[in-house]
Amino acid sequence: MDKLNKRITAIAKLGKYLCEIDLKEKKYKDLLLTINKTYNHNKWFTIENQLIALKKWGKILNKESLKTWLNKYLINEKNTKKNIGVILAGNIPIVGFHDIICVIITGNTLEVKRSSSDQYLIPFLLEKLCQFDQIFENTFKFIDKKFSKIQMIIATGSNNSSRYFNYYFSHIPSIIRKNRSGIAILDGKESEDEIDLLVADILTYYGLGCRSVSKLFLPINYDLNIIFKSLYKYSKIIKSKKYSNNYDYYKTIFLMNKISFLENGFFILKEDKSYNSPVSCLNYEYYSDLKKLKKKIFDDKDIIQCIATKLNIPNSFPLGSLQSPSLFDYADNIDTIKFILNEN
Repeated sequence: MDKLNKRITAIAKLGKYLCEIDLKEKKYKDLLLTINKTYNHNKWFTIENQLIALKKWGKILNKESLKTWLNKYLINEKNTKKNIGVILAGNIPIVGFHDIICVIITGNTLEVKRSSSDQYLIPFLLEKLCQFDQIFENTFKFIDKKFSKIQMIIATGSNNSSRYFNYYFSHIPSIIRKNRSGIAILDGKESEDEIDLLVADILTYYGLGCRSVSKLFLPINYDLNIIFKSLYKYSKIIKSKKYSNNYDYYKTIFLMNKISFLENGFFILKEDKSYNSPVSCLNYEYYSDLKKLKKKIFDDKDIIQCIATKLNIPNSFPLGSLQSPSLFDYADNIDTIKFILNEN
């Protein structure tokens, strides 16, 4: 078996391990310890949200999908291995794992700078990968301060940190990501089930993901009670102290500043042209001309991560699918494998 197929096989074994997670089973004892440690470190990363992320990766990392994904690339084992740095965000569990897979599956070595919010899950997954095949041993290391001599960098952060990354890593090829937002567009003809799917796109991981819907475009005179009806199924979210603190804070700020909003006791809808909305809030905006809206979205494409809709909108996704990207769905629409292989 050649090296690429060995890597694919080992990663597929990791996928199977994640697909079959049952924390009551003995073989998942070490994972349970890691999940609990992660939750104790970061209360946003509930056990439920960690399992959602892990199991979704389990479905993605199967041998057939991995081979189909890589089939369009020429991965030459004779090429000199690159040492590639990855700076991870920490907004949702194991965010940035796609970048890590891109680096190691192509046979390169990896230096990872973890987010302080997500310290334990990714090291666990990479160590588990080494157990499935020793081919990954000594191919990665985690750093807390400076990178060693890296030849490429993939960094994800805020708009402020992206300016620093662009300056600091200006001497090497880079992918530098900054803030983007997920949006959804409705035409008013969605079924109740479709609205339920939309709400999952809004509130999975508390809405902290860059693929979470933070802005909603609605036809004029749309009945917002339709949204509130589906939101009610998530009412237990207010039991999270961190979430409820955000809800109370923004509700108070809006009241003090006499900003109009609608709320249901645990979630806020606010008419606002901004794409970005804080935790526990969703901005919405009405539209009357779909053609003009498509132009607006195209003009703003650099601040939009993804679009959920049933309408014919270029590069959009079905409602309810934003938190389940495939291997082919690259952040910011930048093909990470092509970047690593110098095919851009």
